[in-house]
Amino acid sequence: MSTTTFADLVADRIAVHVDGFRDSDADAVVDGFFSPDALWECQGTPRAVGSEQLRPMFGAIMQESRIVFDVIASDGDEHVGWTFVDYHVYIGEKPTPAFTFRCQFTWRKLPQGWRATSCVGFPLDAEA
Repeated sequence: MSTTTFADLVADRIAVHVDGFRDSDADAVVDGFFSPDALWECQGTPRAVGSEQLRPMFGAIMQESRIVFDVIASDGDEHVGWTFVDYHVYIGEKPTPAFTFRCQFTWRKLPQGWRATSCVGFPLDAEA
């Protein structure tokens, strides 16, 4: 009986995402985490579809801020799944996040492995 969870199946992709943000490497995030046709739809940011729109968007975000990424929950099967995360966004050298986004990634297993096919999110209330 296998004890592998869906979170285990996508853990290496989550690591690519976290490391890409830590290293300000938009190419690693776009090419190693997202599918080529992925959708980004987060309140307060422009919609982006596909690698060609995601790459400059993430490049700009990485130049302007530092992101800390927390996984909240994840579930799925051997073909598709989802993960909820919080993006804590730090601006400049401030020790506390300027704001936090809650996002849901949807996942699909592609020939190159697991990739996030969409991200839909919203900012959390600073008072929450």
